[in-house]
Amino acid sequence: MTPHTAPDVMDKEQCAKYLGVGTTTVERWRDTEGLPYIKIGAIARYRRAAIDAWLAARETTNHPTPTPAGSSDDFGVGEDDVWAWWD
Repeated sequence: MTPHTAPDVMDKEQCAKYLGVGTTTVERWRDTEGLPYIKIGAIARYRRAAIDAWLAARETTNHPTPTPAGSSDDFGVGEDDVWAWWD
């Protein structure tokens, strides 16, 4: 199911297919990861636009944040201080 073929409002099975996961994963993400949904009585519905926004908010890259040259680690101890301890 692509964004162009997915309905604007989906049931759990349609949402799972749209995301490429199982229905149990949709339920778990809804309950623990904040997957947005609309509750109508005992029925949950998922708006495609809200799902797309939820996905976009979780988008990351694999590029680590560069460390400035000459900076020490998080403990405020530079490399020279560590080696001085061993001398």
